[in-house]
Amino acid sequence: MCDNDEIFEQLPTFDHLRETLTRMGYVVETGNPYTPIKIEDVDINELQKMEFTDDGIFVIDENDGNRHQVFLYKRRYHLEKYGKPRYHIVKCATIREFMDSGSLKTEYRRANTEPVRVINWDDGDEDVEVDELPLCKNCFNELVERIGNKPDEITKDMTSAEFVELLKQMSTVEDETPADVDVDLRGYTRDWEEISYNYRRDHNFTCERCGIEIPLDIQFLHTHHRNGIKTDNREENLECLCIRCHANVDEVHRQNFSWGQRKLMLEQFNELYPEF
Repeated sequence: MCDNDEIFEQLPTFDHLRETLTRMGYVVETGNPYTPIKIEDVDINELQKMEFTDDGIFVIDENDGNRHQVFLYKRRYHLEKYGKPRYHIVKCATIREFMDSGSLKTEYRRANTEPVRVINWDDGDEDVEVDELPLCKNCFNELVERIGNKPDEITKDMTSAEFVELLKQMSTVEDETPADVDVDLRGYTRDWEEISYNYRRDHNFTCERCGIEIPLDIQFLHTHHRNGIKTDNREENLECLCIRCHANVDEVHRQNFSWGQRKLMLEQFNELYPEF
């Protein structure tokens, strides 16, 4: 690691920021065009349902199944005393500490637009409009950790307004999926069940990672999209996985299988097919 002061001196122009973040693997294509979503308070339960990946923080629209990249910020702040609250773009030490605390207080808001609204503790709890929030230092440091000791064009001074511009400029992934493809409420193509079954059958109902064969319990075999895009059904983007391997693909999947019906299915699978 290089000294942070050395990094801070490398102040790029915003024009090059998206290119740099993309090269770092930070900016990913969500498969959905940018759509402004309503600013909402989020408690710890809602935070736990969000997707925290190496690429950012995401929420899933329950109505249309679209995946939206967002940032988090303190919903209530001493604006006169401390200035603007910092915004978070990854699951940094600050966010992890809050989630690990188990606090039931609603501390954060999520947004993907600019400006945002903050409850001002210094002015009778008035909900005021604030723009250009500063980036969380812990988020910045984690990004630096990821890209090595000589980042070329990243700055601690990226504001929330600049981050929103990044989201707006992100285009959909270029693949073989038509732009007007018909999807269900979960974001899958209408023929996904057939595609998924055929792929698992063609792979002899065998997990491509651990090698377990379960032709009689195919409900425990899933077809995984390698790049995370539910409409990209090219064969090279698919992978036949048992539920245990699917649940451990990455942190997002570990969270997805840590509650609800998915968790129950995983527990049932582990009882029927214990790992040795």
